Amino acid sequence: MFLQKRNAFVAGLLLASATLVGCASSDSNLTDEERQLAEQRKEALGKAGYRCDTVKVTGSNLPSKRCTTRKQREQEKDNAQSYVDEVIRGTVPEETK
Repeated sequence: MFLQKRNAFVAGLLLASATLVGCASSDSNLTDEERQLAEQRKEALGKAGYRCDTVKVTGSNLPSKRCTTRKQREQEKDNAQSYVDEVIRGTVPEETK
């Protein structure tokens, strides 16, 4: 539970930073210090493997934008693989009973 909250906090922080970088990049009235900060944020997001994808949500015709870090994508992949392994072995995970 704690990890989920922490991951959600980190994702929110990265999303807020990305939003600020996006807004800052369109403003030509930035000081040199603000430009430098925006560039540092952009680099930090790149190092974290931050990426946004457009995904189709089941039951909706409208695509949704989903932004994740490399670590979040790896964790989701591991969770999905574990679930498939359990289904193949014939054991049902406790959380789906």
